[in-house]
Amino acid sequence: MAPPPPYAAAPVEPRAPQTSRFAVGRPGAAAPDCQVAFVPAPPRDRQIDQATLNNLAGSPAWQKLERTRLATVYEVLRETTVEQDGVTGLRLVAKLRPQTGVPGDSRAAFTILETPLGRTTTVCAAPAAEFIRREAEFDAVARGVSPPR
Repeated sequence: MAPPPPYAAAPVEPRAPQTSRFAVGRPGAAAPDCQVAFVPAPPRDRQIDQATLNNLAGSPAWQKLERTRLATVYEVLRETTVEQDGVTGLRLVAKLRPQTGVPGDSRAAFTILETPLGRTTTVCAAPAAEFIRREAEFDAVARGVSPPR
């Protein structure tokens, strides 16, 4: 992982089924802006080659599945296919749905990359106005992530 300056990454305790997780933020920030997590693929899925996973990531059915996974908590505003180091992935920008006890009007960028070894997800979030100003930074954080191969 190579976050852009002035961002720095620090390992944090993973949550099952994650096997690694990092907080990524600016020095002196009250909380990290981004998190990067890795979830290993089930053994049977490790036989799938990268080209097949790239085709899957570009398919409307897989993209719909990823939108659906977020739909209970987020309203997806836009999505794009991304290419990083030979891995095709999906980037979703979403708005947090209103929830009790959670500040409203937050935005998040999710970048999902699948390799035969598993899924790497980068999530960067901020209040809406700040997110708009910093979206390019969040994109750079996601581009600095190299999924395990």
